[in-house]
Amino acid sequence: MDASEGDAAVTLWIGLHGNPGRGRDLEALLAPLRSDRSAVELPTRPVGGASLRLLLGEIERLVAEHDAGAPVLVGYSWGAWLALQYVAQRPVAGLVLVSPYLVVERPGAPPVVWLLRAPVLGRLLLRRVARGAQRYLEQEFAPGTPPPGVRAQRLAWLSEPTVWRGAAIYKVLQQRHPLPPLARRRAPSLVVRGACDAVADWQRQRAPIVAWIEAGSLSEQVIEQAGHALPWTHNDSLRAAIVSWWRTAATTGAGPVSDR
Repeated sequence: MDASEGDAAVTLWIGLHGNPGRGRDLEALLAPLRSDRSAVELPTRPVGGASLRLLLGEIERLVAEHDAGAPVLVGYSWGAWLALQYVAQRPVAGLVLVSPYLVVERPGAPPVVWLLRAPVLGRLLLRRVARGAQRYLEQEFAPGTPPPGVRAQRLAWLSEPTVWRGAAIYKVLQQRHPLPPLARRRAPSLVVRGACDAVADWQRQRAPIVAWIEAGSLSEQVIEQAGHALPWTHNDSLRAAIVSWWRTAATTGAGPVSDR
């Protein structure tokens, strides 16, 4: 599938996963976009933590590696926050925010991260957190339920204590780096969210991008009876929405998104 018809340049799609998450979470969504004129990269952030500078540097490295010009960023949940941090500093050809989690609603404390890294107490705390994987999974997929295969795979991964250590580190990182003031956009931007998202309350999450919405600089699509886990529960319709949006954007010839 080629989402960049009529555009001679190679389109680089970079998928940025959620928290906790990994690059493969967006494989089913974005892999079909690969073609002779569309490249797809799905980086997985370091499990043990990384600075914002290093995370943004990895995106820059992928852009330079493909020599494809400004990329199209697809940020899911926490990945939407990372995508906007990149947009605040560098131009992008397009921006997709899926179930965006841009503002931390239940803050974590930095001392908790120190405790989680402690040899003995840290392991005990992480095991306790990991035992709540089932509860987290239910919230992530509410109001529906994950398919059996997805449930088993996600539950096995979310039951790993080290996954939650990284999640805590990156949550605190997000708190330390709230989104900077973002200019109104004239380049293609899209947000797709579930109407019944139990993880990210939209009225609070929309605050950093409300100027775009009011200015009509950002297209918004709401999927009824859907929750937070759109890449798993509505994979085909989500990809169709992204492809349709991008084809329209390419036809209008919108320029790169940039604050500069």
